[in-house]
Amino acid sequence: MKLLKQLDWRLIITLFMIFAFGIVILSSATHVNQTGNYSRLIKQSIAFALGIGMIILMLAFDYNFIGQYYKELYIASVVLLAIVLTPLGAVRGCARSTLDLGPLDLQTAELVKLTFILSYAKIVELKKGRMDKLKDIVRLLMYAAPIIGLLIAQPDLGTAIVFCCIIAAIIFTAGIDYKMLRKAIIV
Repeated sequence: MKLLKQLDWRLIITLFMIFAFGIVILSSATHVNQTGNYSRLIKQSIAFALGIGMIILMLAFDYNFIGQYYKELYIASVVLLAIVLTPLGAVRGCARSTLDLGPLDLQTAELVKLTFILSYAKIVELKKGRMDKLKDIVRLLMYAAPIIGLLIAQPDLGTAIVFCCIIAAIIFTAGIDYKMLRKAIIV
């Protein structure tokens, strides 16, 4: 009950409104009322329900407890991204970024977003207050370099850019020294 009181209900209502709007647009784009083919709408609804289930599952876990295993999460992130570069990976759209699991394709980078955010946030948290020198920032970026390198090797530039934005957001919210950032931009 305490958790329900802390939820941002406006965000949840917005999420459901976006989903409803997306279903309307998808039904219009696929001409469902003319063809009677509801398979895409059903697939999208199932994906949304699975996403909501994952959100509920994640709310049940204490991220601080999970954060204790940041090294294991980081290793899992690297392994998940590297495994698609082996023969187990399937080529989809000129990129080897998915695992073929029969009726489903698993894009490992989507799982890695979660594991990497948890591990990287913990590393940055451990460095908090010590991010006032360029070498500290370089160390944090070197921690993320294998992840970006594996994404570029797939090649999945779009996801690599998303990860760069995630990395920047985590570093900025952790309290980077803005004077150092200004010097880096000027140089």
